[in-house]
Amino acid sequence: MNKLISLTFAALLLAPLAALQAVEVRDLRCEYLADPLGIDVAKPRLSWIIESARRGERQTAYQVLVASALELLAKDQGDLWDSGKVASDQSIQVEYAGKPLASRMQCHWKVRVWTPTSLGSVALAKEPDLRPLTSSSWSQPALWTMGLVKPEDWQGAKWIGLDARLPKSEHTRLAARYLRREFVIGKPITSATAYFCGLGESELYLNGKNVGDRERDPGMTMFSKRCLYVTFDAKDLLKEGSNAIGAIVGNGRFFAPRVARPARYKNFGAPRMLLSIRICFADGSLQDIVSDESWRATDQGPIRANNEYDGEEYDARLEMPGWDRVGFNDSGWKQAELLSAPGGRLQSRMYEPMRITERFKPVKITNPDPGVYIVHFAKGFYGTIQIKMSGAAGDKVVMRSTFDLLANGRLNIANNRSAKTSDIYILKGGGEETWRPRFRGQGTRYVEVTGFPGTPQLADFEGLFMHDDIEETGKFECSDALINQLDRLMRYDQLGQKQSHPKELERDERMGWLGGSGTYAVDEFVHLNSAAFYAKWMGDARLEQNADGSISDVCPAYWNFRSKSLVWPADVILIPLALYDYFGDRRVLEENYETMKKWVVYTLALLKPDDTVDHDKYGDHCPVVPTPLPLIGTAYMHNNCKQLSRVARLLGKDQDAKHFADIAAKVKTAYNKRFFDPKSNTYEGKTQCAYVLSLAFDLVPEDRRQAVIENLVNDIMVVRQRHVSVGLVGMAWIMRTLNDRGRADVAYALVTRTDKPSWGYMLAKDASGMWEKWDHDTAGPGMNGQGFLMLTGDLNAWFYQGLAGINPDPQQPGFKHIILKPQPVGDLKYVRASYQSMHGLIVSDWKIAQGKFLWNVTVPANATATLHVPARNADSVTESGKPAGQAEGLKFLRMERGAAAYEVGSGTYQFQATLPETIR
Repeated sequence: MNKLISLTFAALLLAPLAALQAVEVRDLRCEYLADPLGIDVAKPRLSWIIESARRGERQTAYQVLVASALELLAKDQGDLWDSGKVASDQSIQVEYAGKPLASRMQCHWKVRVWTPTSLGSVALAKEPDLRPLTSSSWSQPALWTMGLVKPEDWQGAKWIGLDARLPKSEHTRLAARYLRREFVIGKPITSATAYFCGLGESELYLNGKNVGDRERDPGMTMFSKRCLYVTFDAKDLLKEGSNAIGAIVGNGRFFAPRVARPARYKNFGAPRMLLSIRICFADGSLQDIVSDESWRATDQGPIRANNEYDGEEYDARLEMPGWDRVGFNDSGWKQAELLSAPGGRLQSRMYEPMRITERFKPVKITNPDPGVYIVHFAKGFYGTIQIKMSGAAGDKVVMRSTFDLLANGRLNIANNRSAKTSDIYILKGGGEETWRPRFRGQGTRYVEVTGFPGTPQLADFEGLFMHDDIEETGKFECSDALINQLDRLMRYDQLGQKQSHPKELERDERMGWLGGSGTYAVDEFVHLNSAAFYAKWMGDARLEQNADGSISDVCPAYWNFRSKSLVWPADVILIPLALYDYFGDRRVLEENYETMKKWVVYTLALLKPDDTVDHDKYGDHCPVVPTPLPLIGTAYMHNNCKQLSRVARLLGKDQDAKHFADIAAKVKTAYNKRFFDPKSNTYEGKTQCAYVLSLAFDLVPEDRRQAVIENLVNDIMVVRQRHVSVGLVGMAWIMRTLNDRGRADVAYALVTRTDKPSWGYMLAKDASGMWEKWDHDTAGPGMNGQGFLMLTGDLNAWFYQGLAGINPDPQQPGFKHIILKPQPVGDLKYVRASYQSMHGLIVSDWKIAQGKFLWNVTVPANATATLHVPARNADSVTESGKPAGQAEGLKFLRMERGAAAYEVGSGTYQFQATLPETIR
C-alpha cells in the first residue's frame, strides 16, 4: 500500500530546569497526497506532524520555507515563500501564500515549529501558558511539483488516436489502440517529466518499460467537462540516442460499454490520447516530445475487445514484440489520426492512482462438468485474474467471475445481469504463456475456466486485488471474533469500491451512486485516508449540477438520473462536512457551498403548504420493513437545511445561515405535526428507520426524546428480537444514534446476532462481501449483489467511534481536539484501535480485568482531548499508578453517564478505574 513520505529527524531542545527533550517534525504533506507530483492548484495546502514524548506538547508558532532549488533551501532561503515566524498552532491545511506558482515548477519546502519549553508541568491548550518557547530544528525537506497550469503549457500536443463507429450493440466490441513514436536525445539529461491523458484507460511505455506501477489511468470523469492527466518522472527511462515511446489506450467509460442497457449511456467517441514530455538538459536547453500526427497507430494489436462489464479479449497470436522499442517496423501501422478534444478542462489527477495491492492464491479447483473448472478463492475481491498455461496456437481459454456459486457447483451469474464478465485469451503456442486483462475489473471469488489446455493447477492462477491505492490509517481489533471478521470483510469492500468514484463491483451498473456514499465516507474516514478521493468525487457532482440546481443521482452522470430525491444528492452536503470534521478541510466547504445552496433551493419547491414533502424516490432502500416515503423526504429536507446552515455559519455567511436554519425549524414543526403521535410517542410507520431519522436529525421534541428512544429500543430488542429492520437510509444512522443516546448495549446486541437478518448471518453463510439485501440467500436474482456497503451504514465507524471511542470534535476539526469515549459493552474483554489522524497517531487500547477498566491512550502532539474513563466514581481512577487528580496534565471535568471526564494535552496515558456494577 502507499505510505506517506516519512521525513524524519530528531531535534534536541534545550529546556531550562529540565532534561533535554526530543521533538520530531515529520510526514510533510502537500494537499492529501503521498506522491505530490503534478499539482495544479494555485495555492496548495501544507501539513506536518509533530511528535514528542512529553505531555502537553503543542505548537505555538511555525515557519515554512519554500524554495525553487534544494540548494537554496539548504541555506534556509525561501525564494518562493518565507512565511516568517507565524504565531499559530495550525499544523494542517496551511495554505501556501508565496509567489505565484508556474507550470512544472519544483517546490522544495521545510518547516520548523516553536513549542513551550518544559518546566516540569504541562499546561492545557485552553489555559494561559507562560512557559518560554523553543524552536525545533528544521524538518527534512519535502518536494511537490506543479503540473500544467495553463492549456498552452501542453506545448502544442494534439489529441490523437484512430476513429471508430459509435456502438450499436449492447455488448460493444472495440479493439485497444496502440500508438508509438521514436525520437532522438542528443545530450545528457537532467530531468524529464511526462504529462499524459489516455482516454478512457491507458498505459504509457518508454523504451519497452511501463512508466509506472499504476492501473487503468487516468480515472473516470464526465469527459466533456473535465479530463484528468497523470504525471510521471521519466528521466531514468530515457537515454542519449534513439528512444521509443508507446501507449495503449482502452475504452474505459469513454467509448460507451453499452447503448441503453440497463440505461442509456453517454458516449464520447473513440479512445484518444494527449501527451507532452518535457526534457531538460545539463546545458539549460529543453526538448518537448508531444502527441501529434507524426505518430503511428494501429487497432490490430492483441487486445481485441475491452470493457468493464463484458470483459477483455486478447489474441496472443497478434502480439507485436518490440512495438514499444526502438527499431520496430511499424510500416503496417497507420498514421495517427487527429481527433477532437473531449471538451473537458484538463486537470491533474489529485487523488491516489489505482494499483494492484494484494495477490491471492486460490484454495481449490473443482470440476463440476467436463471441461469446466471452478477456481475458488478464500475471499471475495475486486480485480482481475492472472493465468498461466501452455497449449497450441489458437486454443481459446475463457474465464468468467462471480461472487456466488449455485448448488450444482457452477457459477451463479444471474446477479451480474447483462454483464458477460468474460475474459478470453487465445494462445499463440510455443511454451508457457502468462496473461491478465489490462482494462477491466470484476467482483470475484469464483472463476469458471473453460478451454484450458490440460488440467489446471492452483499454481496456474492468481487473484489481483485492484483499487485506488488509498492509505489505510486505522487498525481495529477486539475480543469478539465476529466483529473482527466483519471489520476485515468491510475493508475489502470499501477498498474495492474505490475506482475514481464509489461503485459496486459486479453487475451491469458500476456507477457512482450518491445516496449511501455519504455514510460510507464517514464510515471509511475512521481508517482510510480517502479525503482526496471524495474531494474529487464532489468535483464530479459540482459539474453535474444543472442550471436549475438539480444534481444527478449518479456522478459522473454516465446515466442522467435526476429523480428529485432529497436523500441521494444530500451527499453534496454530508461529504464535504465530513471532510471538514475529519481532515480540517475548509476549502472543500468553500468549493462546494454554491452547489449545496443551489440544490437545496431547488428542492424547496417540493415543500407543500404545510411545510412537509410527499416526495422521495428510493425510500429506505432494501429494508426489512419499509418506512413511509413522505417521512423520509421531510426528515431529509429538515436535515439538509440544517446542515447547509452549519456550512454557511462556518463560512461566515450569516444571512444564509439564519435563512436555512429558519426553514429547518419550520420543517421540524411540520414534521412532528404530520408524522408524530404524541399519545404513543411513535412516528408514522412505527419503524426503526422512522425513529432513527427523527432522533439522528434532532427532530424529536425534547420532552419526548427518551420515550422515542425507548420505542426504538423496544422495536429492536422485543418486537424484532434483537434484529435490524432498516435499509440503506436507516442503516446510515442507526449505530451512531444508539451510541449517542446511551444505548451502545443495543448496538452491540445488533452486531452480535448470527441469525437472519444480521451481519453475522452473512458471515454464517460464507459471504464473499457485504450483501445488498438482508435476504440475499433467498431473494431472486438481479439487484441482489455482494461487495456492497449499503447495509453496513455506519457499522465500521461504530467500531472505532463507539467501541474504541475515537471521535473528532466538530468544534475543532481535523482531530485538533479529540473526544475519546470508549464503550465497554456486552462480553467484550478488550478493544485495540488506532487512527493516524492529520495531527498524528491516536491510540485507544482498553481491556477489562477483575472489574477494572485498563486503558492506554495516546493523544498526538499539538492536539488535546476530552477523555471519558468508564468508572464507578472519580476517586477510583488512577493514571500511571497515581490518583488521577495528582497526575500530570489531567484536568477533571465531571462525572457523566458512568464515566469520569478529563481534559488532557498530548501524550501517552495509562488509566485504571473500577467499573460500575452495570458494566462489570
